[in-house]
Amino acid sequence: MIGELIRVRYEIIEELASSPIFQNYVARDRVRNVDVCLRFVKDPFAREPEFVQALAATVERTRVLDHPNIARVLEVDEHEGRPFFICELVRGSSLAVRIGRVAPFTPSVACEIGVSICEALEHAATQSVLHGDLSADHVISTLEGHISVIDFGLWTSYGASKTAGGVVLDRMAPYLAPEIVEGGMPTPASDVYAVGVILFELLTGRKPFSGQTPAAVLARHQTQAVPSVRAFNPAVPHVLDEIASKAMAKDPKDRYGSATALLGDLRRLLDALRFGKKLEWPINDEEAAAPEPVPAKTFAEKKRERRLGEAVHTQSFVKRARKTKAKKSKSGRKPASMPEADVPRWLKAVVYMLAGMAVFGVGSYIYFNLTKASVVKVPMLTGMPFAEARETAGGLNLLLENVGEEYSNQYPQPKTVISMDPAPGTPVREGSSVSVRLSRGSRTVEVPDMRGLTVAQARGRIEAQGLQIDPSTRWARSGSVESGRIIATDPGARERVERRTLITLTVSTGEERPEKPPVDPEDLFANIWSLEFEVEGPSGEPVLVRVEMTDARREKRVIFEETREGGEQVVLEAIEGMGGEAIFRIFFNGFLGPTIRKEGSSG
Repeated sequence: MIGELIRVRYEIIEELASSPIFQNYVARDRVRNVDVCLRFVKDPFAREPEFVQALAATVERTRVLDHPNIARVLEVDEHEGRPFFICELVRGSSLAVRIGRVAPFTPSVACEIGVSICEALEHAATQSVLHGDLSADHVISTLEGHISVIDFGLWTSYGASKTAGGVVLDRMAPYLAPEIVEGGMPTPASDVYAVGVILFELLTGRKPFSGQTPAAVLARHQTQAVPSVRAFNPAVPHVLDEIASKAMAKDPKDRYGSATALLGDLRRLLDALRFGKKLEWPINDEEAAAPEPVPAKTFAEKKRERRLGEAVHTQSFVKRARKTKAKKSKSGRKPASMPEADVPRWLKAVVYMLAGMAVFGVGSYIYFNLTKASVVKVPMLTGMPFAEARETAGGLNLLLENVGEEYSNQYPQPKTVISMDPAPGTPVREGSSVSVRLSRGSRTVEVPDMRGLTVAQARGRIEAQGLQIDPSTRWARSGSVESGRIIATDPGARERVERRTLITLTVSTGEERPEKPPVDPEDLFANIWSLEFEVEGPSGEPVLVRVEMTDARREKRVIFEETREGGEQVVLEAIEGMGGEAIFRIFFNGFLGPTIRKEGSSG
C-alpha cells in the first residue's frame, strides 16, 4: 500500500510492525501537514460488522483522552471496504521489545516508566476510561525516553468478534489479574495489577508467571504466590520490591486501589533514589502507623484456631477446678452449697463419665481438624494439554480424572482439556478429584487435495482425515487428467467439513465419453432392510433427520425426512431396495452423522 492516497488526504509512506488484529502504516496527512498512524483492521475481523461497530464505539469513547503519555485516537474511517482508524504517530519501539533487549533496567528508570504509565492511567480514570488490556506491548518508548500508552479500552471490542479474543489471549495472559481470570470485568485495580507485572519485567527481564500455554499462565495467576523481584535481582531496593508485590496482590483489596495510589508511592521512591534518601516500607505515615500486614487466614485455619482455643480454655478450667478441690481437701472445708455427704455416688459417677466423654470428644475433634486435608482452590485447567493439567493439579495435591473425549473446534489439539468439574476457583480438600473432558481434535477437518491421485490413493487420505468416501463415484471426460485419476472432489479441496462427511470423487475417463458403470444383473433382486438409530443432538430439542439410501442400482434416494427430538430412537421397517447390500447415510440438521451398511439376501 506504500504510495497509496487514502481518502484523498492520507498518503501512506511507511509500513510499521503489525499486530494480530491491525496492520499499521505511517501516513502523511496532507491537510494538517503532519505524519499520523493508520491502523487497518485485518481479515477476518474486517468482515465482522459487530466487531467493526464495537471498535468504532471504543474509538469514539476514547477520543476524549488528551495527555502527553497517551497516543491520541482521532477517528475511524473505511477504505475499499477495509475499516481503519487514525491515531497520533509515536515513533519508537514497544516496551516489550525494549525489555527483551535491555532488561533488567535500573530501579530509577523502572520507576520513571512506572510513573509515566500511572500518569496515563490516572488521566484516563478522570474520563471514566479503563485500559483493560494493559501490557508491555501497549506501551511505546521513544528514542528520547518518552512513554506513550496506546489501545485504551480496545478490550471491549474483542467480545464482539468470534475469534479476536482467542487471537489476543496469548499476549494478554501474562498481565491478567486473578479476578479477571475468574470471569470478572476489568477495574482500576486490574490495571494496577498489569503495571505490577510490567515493573517486574523491567526489573528482572522476565514475566512473573509463565507457561507453555495461555491457560497455564492464567492458572498460575490464580494459584502461585507472587514472586519476589529481589529473588531475581538483589540490586532492587526492598521498598521497590514491596511496591511491585503490592501491585500484584492476588486479592484486589490488598492491592493498590487505583493508579493514583500506586503513582504516589512510585514518586516518593523516585525522589528518594534521586536524592540518596533512605526510604522504609510502608512509605507514607498512615501505612507506617498500621500494623504489619498479616496474611489472610483460610476458613479452615480460623476454625482450627478457634477449636484449639476452646480446648485450651477447657483444660485450664479443669486444672483450676482440681486446684480448688485440693485446697479445700487440705483445709477440711466442704462446699457451702452442697455438702459432700448429700451428693449420691451414682451422680458423681455420671458427672465424671460425662466430663471424660467431653474431654475425649474435644480432643478427638481437635485431632481431626488438625490432621484433615487443607482446603485449596481448583486451578483453571481448561485449554491445557492433559499432561500439563495433571502436573498443575498434582502441585495442589489434586487428582485428575479423564471422564471422556469429544471433538472440539475451540480446542483442536487432541488431549487438551475442554471442560472441568468442579469449576475453577472452587474450594476443595487436598486429595480431591477433578473430572476433565478432553478434546479428540477439531470437529471439522480440511478436505485433502486429491487431484491427480488414483481412487486407492485417495481412499487412504480421506480415511486418515476421519472422512468417508462416497461409493457412488462420478465419471467425466478430461483431456488433461489421465484416465482413472481424480479430477475433483465434492466438497472441494481445502474446504473445512465435519468429520465423517462423505467425499464424492469425480474420476477421469480420459478422452472417452463417460458411461454409467454397468450394473451386474445378479445384483438386481428385491430385498428388504430395517434400520434403527438414535437422533444426535441436545435432548428434547428438534432435529431435522434425513436418511439417504444407495442400493445395487447405485442411485441415492431419500427414504426418510422428518423432524424428531434429540436422543429419540428412530426405527425404520420394511425398507425396500435392490441387491444384497445397501448403504444408509443419516443426516442431522444437514450434517452427516453415521453411515450404516446393511447386508441381506434375496430370501
